[in-house]
Amino acid sequence: MFFWVPVLLGASISLMIVYCRGKSITAIQGIVLVAWHTMFSFVYLKYSETNASDANGYYLKGLLGDIDWNVGTKFVYSLCVVLVQTLGMSKLSSFMFFNLVGIIGLIFLMKALTEVWPVRGTYLDKIPVVMLFLPGVSFWTSAIGKDAPAFSGLCMLCYGVLNIAKRKMLITIGLAAMFAVRPHIALILISSLVVSLVVSRRDVSLVSRGVIALAGVAVGVFIAPLALGYVGLATDASIDDVADIVEKRQGYNLGGGASVDIQSMSLPMQMITYMFRPLFIDADGAFGLIVSAENVILIGLFIMFIPSAIKCVIALPSLPGRFCAIYLVVGLAVLASTTSNMGIAIRQKTMLLPALFLLIAISERWRLNRKRNMGGRPQGSGRLANAGRPPTGWYPVYPRSGE
Repeated sequence: MFFWVPVLLGASISLMIVYCRGKSITAIQGIVLVAWHTMFSFVYLKYSETNASDANGYYLKGLLGDIDWNVGTKFVYSLCVVLVQTLGMSKLSSFMFFNLVGIIGLIFLMKALTEVWPVRGTYLDKIPVVMLFLPGVSFWTSAIGKDAPAFSGLCMLCYGVLNIAKRKMLITIGLAAMFAVRPHIALILISSLVVSLVVSRRDVSLVSRGVIALAGVAVGVFIAPLALGYVGLATDASIDDVADIVEKRQGYNLGGGASVDIQSMSLPMQMITYMFRPLFIDADGAFGLIVSAENVILIGLFIMFIPSAIKCVIALPSLPGRFCAIYLVVGLAVLASTTSNMGIAIRQKTMLLPALFLLIAISERWRLNRKRNMGGRPQGSGRLANAGRPPTGWYPVYPRSGE
C-alpha cells in the first residue's frame, strides 16, 4: 500500500524537526539530512531491481515466509513478514520503514556529536557534518536488512553512554536492537561496556559500577550461547574450534572480484584493510570510486584525530571514551580477522563508525579543554560545546598553572 510511504517519510521528517528545535543544527539542515538518507534508499531500491541484493531476499521472505522470532537473519525475516503480510507494505514501503530506522540512528549520532563536539568558529566545526553525510553511513542503513537496526542500536548506545545515569533505558534499547540482528556484536558491546565501567574512575560511583558490571556479566552469560551459536560455535568450543571458524570465514568468497586474501596478513594489516580499502588503485567501477573517496576521508580523520584520541583514552578516565576505544579495537579485530569480502566489510563498517566518530569528538573536546585550562587557549574556542557541558562530569578539568 502506497499509504505507508508518506506516513513513514512524514515520521522521518517530523522526528528530525523535533530534534533540531533549539539545537545548533537547524530544521532545514535536518530535513536535508533526511532527504540525503532517503535518496540512498531510493537508489538502493532501484539497484535491487536489477541486481542480486539481500534486500530482495528479505522482502521475498516477507511475502512468503512465516514468523520465527530468532536472532540474526530470522529476526529480519520475521519483521518483514509483519510489515508485508500484516501491515500490507509494498517493497517501497518496506524500504521506507528501514530508512526510518536508519534515520533514527542518524538522529542519535547527531545528538551525541552535537553534545560533545567543541565549536571554535573554524572549518573544524564542519567535521561532524562530514561524518553524518558520508555516503556509506546512509546507503547501507537505508535498505531492508540488518544494517539499519544495528546502526541505530549502536548510535543509541553511543548517545546513552554520555550520560549513563539518565539514559539506561536508551542503552538497553540499543543493546536489544543490536542483539536482535547481530548477537555476537551485542556481546562485544556488553563486554566493552562492563570493562569500561571497571576501568573508569570518575563517571560512575563504585556501587553503581559494581551493580552494572554484575548485571552486564549476567546478561553476557545469558546471550553468549546464542551469540556463539550464531557464528557457528558450541558453548564448549575450544581454542582450536575458534581458530577453525576464523580460518573458514577468512576463506569465504575468495576468488570473487571483491575478495581479499587476508589469511597471510598480520592482524594490524587485516584491520587497516577492513577500515580503509578499497582505495582508488583497487576500486571497481563507479561504486568503488565513491567508496574509495569515502575511505580517503576516513584516513584523513584517522591521521588528524587518532593520535589525540589515544592520549585522551590514556589520560582521561571516562566511560564514553574508553567504551568507544575498547569496542573499536575488539570489534575491528574480530570483524577484520573474519571478513575477506570487501563488499561485506564496506557494509559492516557502519557497526564501527559511530563509535569512531564519538571517540574523535570526545578526544577533540578533551584536547581543547586541556589546552584552555593549561593557559594555551586556542583561537576561536570561546564556546567549548554546542549544548553546553554534559551533566555527567566526564570531561576533564585541569587547573591552570599557579592556581
